[in-house]
Amino acid sequence: LRAGRLSGAAVDVYSIEPPRADNPLLRLEGEAARRLLLTPHIAGVTRQSWTYLFRAAWENIERVLLRNEAPFNRAY
Repeated sequence: LRAGRLSGAAVDVYSIEPPRADNPLLRLEGEAARRLLLTPHIAGVTRQSWTYLFRAAWENIERVLLRNEAPFNRAY
C-alpha cells in the first residue's frame, strides 16, 4: 500500500485478534491509510444469523435430550 502497488486492501482477519497497536496496518498514514479498510472479524454475526444459530442449537438440544433423536449437523 505504501509503495502504491496495491490500489487498496480490505482486511478482517489478523494474525493476532484483536490486532495489537503495533500492527503495521494500523500504523499506515496518508494515502496508504485512505486505501485501507479494516473491519472486525464478526461481519457475519448479525442479529438474524445469531437468532438462527441459537434456535438451531436449541433444537439440537431438544432433539437429543427430550426426543432421543440424533442431532442435525453432527460434528465428529
